[in-house]
Amino acid sequence: MSVLDLLLVLARSRFFIVGTMVVFGCLGGLYAASTSETYTAEATVIREGQDASGAVGESALRRLGVGGGNAGGGGLGPGSYPQILKTREVRLAVARDTFSFPEVDEPMTYIEYANRPTEISWLGALLDYTVWLPWTLRDALTGTPVEKDEATVYPTPEEERAMRAVKGKVETKIEGRFMVISTTTRAPELSAELTKSFIRHLTDRVQDLRTRRTERNLEFVKEKYREAKKKLRAAEERLASFIDRNQNIRSAELRNQRNRLDRRVQQQLKLYNDWQSQLTQAEIELQRSEPVVTTVEAPVPPSDPSGPGTKLLLIVSLIFGLFLGVAGAFMRAFFQHAADESDEEVQAKVEELKRSSVPERLRRLKLSRQNE
Repeated sequence: MSVLDLLLVLARSRFFIVGTMVVFGCLGGLYAASTSETYTAEATVIREGQDASGAVGESALRRLGVGGGNAGGGGLGPGSYPQILKTREVRLAVARDTFSFPEVDEPMTYIEYANRPTEISWLGALLDYTVWLPWTLRDALTGTPVEKDEATVYPTPEEERAMRAVKGKVETKIEGRFMVISTTTRAPELSAELTKSFIRHLTDRVQDLRTRRTERNLEFVKEKYREAKKKLRAAEERLASFIDRNQNIRSAELRNQRNRLDRRVQQQLKLYNDWQSQLTQAEIELQRSEPVVTTVEAPVPPSDPSGPGTKLLLIVSLIFGLFLGVAGAFMRAFFQHAADESDEEVQAKVEELKRSSVPERLRRLKLSRQNE
């Protein structure tokens, strides 16, 4: 086929191509019109790494020959902050916070907002009983749960629904020691408040994990301190008993035994002083509260929407419709041209193409209808 033939195909199928573009353009426009504008609020924070303050006396414990295994390990590094931000504990704490939503008059928690009674559109009802049917049946069979304590391990179905909602609205991006936390909603003020809530509860969660770690370190050091104190007392008692039994030491063997007991007491005294120092450091560390997330750029309500781009979506829909229209026009012209040809080889290729593109079951059904 020449270029003139290609242009002739486009000219003959112009109404089909334009119709396809109009259909997809209308679909894209309806989708853009039904989707509200979204606003993204961002905040930049510094992830404070866990240094010596996060593992109490770890280097000193290594010097004592313990290795610090029970006293710290690798520490809670900044690389874990994005995962901690989306954990169940943080999301549940955010969902229990109170926000001002544009659709409601009074402030409410995100749990109340996510489970508020709303008017169900025909499209929403269709999705609930088709695509979301398993979740619809689950909610219907679960029913309303009993009241649980605030510190419950297992959230209620209402809390789970709110947690899924807030998880889909927050994103993180790592830039060196900096972490960008962004939240996207349909209201600029709500986006900023959600971002602040995530930062606050991330800080609380990391601080809580570090506090638990420090408490474990403190218990470990206390145990070692008690053992050292007990061994020191036993060594001193053995030395005192030896002195009471041997007032006038003249033999070399007794002097050597006395020296060994003295060295044993000095060794246990050194260990006792070291563990006592570590115990004091651990107790101070437990009382000290350090910031784990420092806000460099606080979130503010964005002035411009971040999406969806109505014009861009409409243009993409028109281009997609144009592509499908042109492809359909050439495919139709090709089959018509091949059907008009008398060449048996061309006819055989066309038939093979039809057989490979149409399922065998449909071909048999069509043939049976034609025979009837």
